[in-house]
Amino acid sequence: MTITADGASELQMPNLLLQQSKDVLITARFPDISDGIGMTSTFYIKYDRITPDTDPTVQSYSSSIINDPDNAGATMSQYIIPAADTGMTGVYWWRVDRTDATGKTKTWNYGPLIIQAV
Repeated sequence: MTITADGASELQMPNLLLQQSKDVLITARFPDISDGIGMTSTFYIKYDRITPDTDPTVQSYSSSIINDPDNAGATMSQYIIPAADTGMTGVYWWRVDRTDATGKTKTWNYGPLIIQAV
């Protein structure tokens, strides 16, 4: 399981560091899924891990799971986080869920997210 933010080195650890008020492209790679047809994933930013997904402060970004052009036989999703959603510095919580073609959702990865002043 790997995740990258703005093309930085792939992280094996689930900690993410983002710059304040910058657009960010997050890529989640799924080496265990060889075909993402009919699958989607969602990236969440929350105040902490116990904040319900339905809380109005939670930000979520959905994406299809597609073939990974850099890793044959694997898939990936990408999420564009706009600068407006990274405006407040602090420590948050991120999570990625995957939903299969039958509608079954499973958490893929999660961890701390730090938005740092530039």
